[in-house]
Amino acid sequence: MSQTPAPKTGFVHKDDSQLRQKRMIAEHFGRLARVGETGEKNVYTFVPGNLTELLRSFDLLLLSYTGCFTFLKWFEILKQEYDCPVVMLHVPYQGAGQITDSM
Repeated sequence: MSQTPAPKTGFVHKDDSQLRQKRMIAEHFGRLARVGETGEKNVYTFVPGNLTELLRSFDLLLLSYTGCFTFLKWFEILKQEYDCPVVMLHVPYQGAGQITDSM
């Protein structure tokens, strides 16, 4: 049983936070595109949950473990490739929504 898609109006209302996020992302990719010319240190992360602003404050690789062992291996290779230290930011999973002492 399929559903009929909602009609498209051609207009999507975005609130201020969405517009700001869109602008910030566009500005960031603009900086990335100009790195060859400006020499500015910049970063892009393909891992969901990493904060670009946090990464830009470091002069190294930052691994934010997201539950996939493959990411740990990728960063071991990147560490060798770039001959630099790697810092791991691990935010414990809060399955029950409670922070425990071990976290």
